[in-house]
Order: sequence, then C-alpha cells, then structure tokens
Amino acid sequence: MSDFVWFLASVGTWSMFPFSLFLAFLTFKGLSRSGRSAQGVSGSGYCPRLLVVIPAHNEEVSIAITIQSVLAANYPKDSFQVLVLADNCSDRTAEIAEAEGAFVYVRTDALRRGKGFALEDSFTKVLKDPRFSEMEGFMVLDADSTVGSDVLRQFAHALQKGADFAQCYSSVGNRDASIRTQLLTYALSLFNGVYMHGLERAGLGAHLRGNGMGFSRAGYIRRPWSASSLAEDLEFSWRLRFQGEKVCFLGEATIFAEMPSQSGPSVSQRARWEHGRAYLKKEYTKALLHADVSFLKRLLWLIDLWMPSLSNLCGIVFLSFFVLIGMYVTQGCLGIVSVAAALNVLSIFFYLGSPFFIMRLPVRYLASLWFAPYYAIWRMGVLLKKKPQEWIRTARERREGAK
Repeated sequence: MSDFVWFLASVGTWSMFPFSLFLAFLTFKGLSRSGRSAQGVSGSGYCPRLLVVIPAHNEEVSIAITIQSVLAANYPKDSFQVLVLADNCSDRTAEIAEAEGAFVYVRTDALRRGKGFALEDSFTKVLKDPRFSEMEGFMVLDADSTVGSDVLRQFAHALQKGADFAQCYSSVGNRDASIRTQLLTYALSLFNGVYMHGLERAGLGAHLRGNGMGFSRAGYIRRPWSASSLAEDLEFSWRLRFQGEKVCFLGEATIFAEMPSQSGPSVSQRARWEHGRAYLKKEYTKALLHADVSFLKRLLWLIDLWMPSLSNLCGIVFLSFFVLIGMYVTQGCLGIVSVAAALNVLSIFFYLGSPFFIMRLPVRYLASLWFAPYYAIWRMGVLLKKKPQEWIRTARERREGAK
C-alpha cells in the first residue's frame, strides 16, 4: 500500500513540476516589470484618436456608469468616442447608451449569439463607418466595468510605441463587497497581473482577457477578429501567437469589473471559461507541436496552454508534498522526488506572494485565502456541469449610481 501511495505522490509531484517552475519563472520575470509612464502619451501634444467599444447584452443596469467612467477619463475629449454594441437586447440598453452620449450599433441575430460574433460583425461596420474613419485604435470594454483615469493614455502610449495589440490589467471594482470578491481580487492580481507581466517580459506575449483589450487600426485590419468559442478572447490570443503577433501588457492601465458578490450568479460564466479553455487545449496542442518557433518557445507555450487552474495545481502540489514528507519521516529519504516536491512548494509560495510587491496589492487581501478551499470545491462542481452551448449573460448586481 505504501508503494502505491508513494507512486501517486510521485506522479503528482512530477506532473506539476513543469507548471510550478513556469510560474516561478514568470514571477521572476515579472519583477523586472517595464513600469510604463503614468503620463501615457508623449510630450509632443499629439493624441491618437481612440474608439472605446462596449459590447452589451441587456445591460441597462450597468451601461450608464460604464460610459460615464470612460467619458471622465484623463484624455482629450475630442480624441476619443464611445460605441456601444447593443447585441440582441430586449431592454433599454441602446436608449440609455445614446442618452449618455455614446454611439450605438443595434445588432439582432438569433443564431450568431455572443460577444465573439458581436465583435466580428460590428468591427466590420466600424471600419466602413465614416464617423470612425480617423480612429487609430480600438479598446474593448465590458459593460459592467469602469476604467482607471489613465487607461486611455496608457493605451495611446502603447500605440505610439508601435504596439498593435494590447491588454490592460483587469481587476475587481467591488473588491470589498464580500469575502468572495476579495478572493477574486487576489486571484486576478495573479492571473491578470503577475502572470501577464511575466509572459510579456519573457518575450512570450501576453494573453487577451477580453475586458480592456485593444488593437491598433492597422493591427486589426491585418489580423481581424476571428474567434467565437466559449473563450473567444483567449482563442484569439493563440491565433495571434501562431501568426507571429505579440500582445503587449499594460500593467499600469487598470480596468475595474463588477463581480457577483456571491457564487451563484457566476456559475454560467465560470462554466463557459472552463469548458472554453478545455476546447483550446484540444484544438491547439497539435498545431503548437508543429509551430514554426524555437524549441524553447514551443515548450513554454505548451506549458502555458496546459497550465492547470491554480486551485488544482496547489491541491496536487501540497497533497503530494505532505504525503512524501510523511513517508520520509516514517521510512527515510525518498530521493530526487523529495527535492522536486520541495521546489514545487517553494515555487508556488513565490508566485502566491508576488502580487503584494509586483502588483502592489494591499496585504490585507491575503486573509481572503481562508475562502480558497470552498472556492476550489465550488469550482469542481462547476466542471461537472453540462458544457454551455452558447454565451449566457452573467446576472448583474445593481451598481451604485445606476439608472
């Protein structure tokens, strides 16, 4: 029996070894974050013209606050516009958006439903619309979000430096609404912050996260949107990678998204993400093995593609470690697998502690980790649910100031 337990612990240790070391590698790279100028655009006085595109499906509760946030950004008012994509709406989203000063496209398509299709169809219209002919960059913003005051300046600065694709740092707007939103704030500082900084600084290219992603006009014309899976933003990221493009991460440009304070309303969203990522692993592994890049980059991309969720990674790493420690105490040295298990644990702790010095996250959010075991169990239940067949809107909680 002890041999079988040792075998399982060894498999758990070695199977997670590449992923834990990869996280430590990205954390180390993230320490050398680029520190983009908070001023954003250069001192020449020229500001690229920007279009903020907001896909919205029945978002009458949130859309006004989102538009107001963008219009209040620290950027010349005559250098940007807001466009709302009212996609298959049955409420007052379009009416409210127009009242707030945004342009509106109304889209109705019962078959091609979801954010991916809405972006693909609407950008085709944008490029032909004379009202937007002078726009040099496009930023996509979720309809339940607000923006930091310097987001547009940071994006404009990236465009001026030659970036064609960019992703802002997406965090939580209602971070102290509950223990759950505090844990999500911490988790996103890892997933949307440290991880992305590391990818960019390692030369691997960041991922698009959907909310706060941006394209130059030239970049979009060269690589138009062509993703409509359950994880359309991540799918498009991988397509860009295979096409030789690189996504720039704007760690100083923060988008604040409203998150459900309780787990119930977010089940459909989490199921969509999890099944979408599983589809990408199946779809792109073979292509990645034959990608025309160096062996090292192919290996790192493969680890990135197959990276397990942090809850699964931590569970396997720590369980294997403590089993091996117990067997070491009772039976003596277990050899190189013990060293690998210890490196796994150290790498995970290095990564888990990184948001407090890389993303400047307040230390008080560390206390939310007591909720992590419950979240891991809830997430396992989500994985057992039937795969969503289409995009399903996450129920919004009414935001302060909403009309």
